[in-house]
Amino acid sequence: MLVSHPTIHFFTYERIRQIFEKISRQRGTPISSLEFFCMGALSKAVATVFTYPIQIVQSQLRNDRKNSNGNNKYDGTMDCLTKIYKVGGMKGLFRGITAKLWQTVLTAAFQFMTYEKLRGVVYVGMTGKVKEM
Repeated sequence: MLVSHPTIHFFTYERIRQIFEKISRQRGTPISSLEFFCMGALSKAVATVFTYPIQIVQSQLRNDRKNSNGNNKYDGTMDCLTKIYKVGGMKGLFRGITAKLWQTVLTAAFQFMTYEKLRGVVYVGMTGKVKEM
């Protein structure tokens, strides 16, 4: 189930990138480092919000197996998800998301900004010409 996180992340990034490419063509300038930073941050935030409850469940199930003396608290993913929701509601499924967003969003923002800038440098180095907008 957690393979959905990078899928959502990269899909969202590519869709946002298409929008920014269209805007950059209209204004006649390339996408800036700040724009790449924002694209990476926004796409990671979207992916994290959509998959965070599953990440919570995965963590709880892992902890349940480690501390168990034969009696597991949860019978699987859906049972864990249901029990967390019954106890804490939606708030329980998203407990701790602020810290997770700070951690992952900033990392992804810097990662994508760096990737896109290096990609441009490599393109110029290999072809000898600047990539068109």
